Amino acid sequence: AFSLVAESTMFGRTDQPVVTEKTFKLMAFQHPFVVAGDQGTLQYLHSLGFETWADLFDESYDSIENWRTRCRAVVTTALNYQPEPRDKTTQDKLRHNHARFFDQQLVTDRIVKEIVEPLIHYAEA
Repeated sequence: AFSLVAESTMFGRTDQPVVTEKTFKLMAFQHPFVVAGDQGTLQYLHSLGFETWADLFDESYDSIENWRTRCRAVVTTALNYQPEPRDKTTQDKLRHNHARFFDQQLVTDRIVKEIVEPLIHYAEA
């Protein structure tokens, strides 16, 4: 009914949460998820235009600073899930994330921002 994603880190040692293929592939294949990751992971996904599952899960775990407390909250969230048929809101979010994942302009923009621009900045320094 959903996936529990164990991201690469939960320690929040960077300015931006680490989100890997483990999370993105679920959006590509239209599957709801709970993320055991850095603080602000869901907020970061929202900033990229993706939807998450506040209609299915208590997503307050995303704002918890202490990684151990956040991890316990993720487990509690997963255990409290009540399986139900996917409603229209959930289906719409699944389709939205799928379309956003395969949005070529988004991919191009992110490559420029995250690879090309840092390389130019490094070369000019």
